Amino acid sequence: MTASQRKRKKSFSGRARRRTDQHSSGGTLGNQKVLNRISQRILLVFNIIFGITLLIAYVSVHINPEDFAFPAFFGLAYPYLLLINIIIIILWAMMLRYEAFISLVIILLGWNHFTNYIQLFRSSDDRKNTFKVMSYNVRMFNFFEKVPNSQKQVYNLIKLQRPDIFCLQEFYSTTPAGEAADDVNEMTGLKYFSYIKLLGSGKDRYYGIATFSRYPIIRKGDIVHPGSSSLSTFVDVVIRNDTIRVYNNHLQSFRLKRMER
Repeated sequence: MTASQRKRKKSFSGRARRRTDQHSSGGTLGNQKVLNRISQRILLVFNIIFGITLLIAYVSVHINPEDFAFPAFFGLAYPYLLLINIIIIILWAMMLRYEAFISLVIILLGWNHFTNYIQLFRSSDDRKNTFKVMSYNVRMFNFFEKVPNSQKQVYNLIKLQRPDIFCLQEFYSTTPAGEAADDVNEMTGLKYFSYIKLLGSGKDRYYGIATFSRYPIIRKGDIVHPGSSSLSTFVDVVIRNDTIRVYNNHLQSFRLKRMER
């Protein structure tokens, strides 16, 4: 084989290798594009699903659960749905895809819902339209416990906090409801309207739940739980130009034994 023949053979081999490398590179790029298209389509499907569920969460606040309960579950999941949509926006943005605007527009449509859920700014007159509520399970003031009676400490706390409305569960009294309300006003040094639901448990022993309000109570009532020792009451109080219903609940204990706690 002459020198010129060897040279032509090497040149042909080099061109063949380059073609092989180009074909291999082209195949890899083609596979990558296919995978990108598939992943984008999957992400788009998830985007549509979670975008729709976020819209349902917005609508759920306007649907009475008694009429149709299903949307309420999306309302409860609102913060998680919001977070998922934000993550999807970030993924689309990383790929420089216009689909990022899908979730962005849906989030902006629910901006009022977002600001109701998370207060970003506090106006200077917020305190003028607020009232303070306290709820406290007083455990019958430790009457049946070996520790000292806690009644004085509880009423001192109420006196210190000065709530506009407070609800007591496992409330204990040695007097009927009317006298018990007077006792609370006397011990706290404050003037409250009240509704107390008491059950007798022996001579001069009463326990139940009590609701006290600085605002007038215009309506009150009980919520019956058949076959249960749970106690629930409600009161409608007039606060400025609004009537607000306050529920006081003490649900039945699991009655765990000491070894099970």
